[in-house]
Amino acid sequence: MKVLLFLGYSGSGKTTALTAIAKGIVRRRLGKVGTLKHIHHYPNFTIDTKGKDTWLHAKAGASVVISIAPRELTIIKKEPGAESMSFDQILAIFRRDKVDYVLVEGLYRKFSMRRGVSKIICASSEKQALDLLKEHGQRNVVCITGKVADSLRVREIVGVPALRITSKKDLERILDKLQ
Repeated sequence: MKVLLFLGYSGSGKTTALTAIAKGIVRRRLGKVGTLKHIHHYPNFTIDTKGKDTWLHAKAGASVVISIAPRELTIIKKEPGAESMSFDQILAIFRRDKVDYVLVEGLYRKFSMRRGVSKIICASSEKQALDLLKEHGQRNVVCITGKVADSLRVREIVGVPALRITSKKDLERILDKLQ
């Protein structure tokens, strides 16, 4: 199972990147996709509203969608204290459903420094990209994408490729790196 973590600030393009990559994996028939969305801003969050992130994950082709909020793990299953589940406990849920690719939006502290977790940096500016690389490390970073990649004339930041998720050619390059 391959784990891909989408790192970035609010509005940086994480959901756009995640859904484009999920669709690409499904289109290429690279394997079964599962997604994990951490919803930390709303302690009383409950699932599921048309047009929201988890709904978009499923619409993108994920056969398993899990969201984690402080008082709820949704598969749809209420689980007080779900946020404290370990990395391995979370991945076990995906393993049971034989998921090949787990795309994670959130839970940076739990996932970003784990061995075998690949990362996509989503940023609105070069400064944000550099801050995220400094905080979460350059190890296993597939690329930088988001608004910064759309506006950059440079195709890399500190040696990491800056790829436009909206470019079919760049998206194919990202998918090639995931195989």
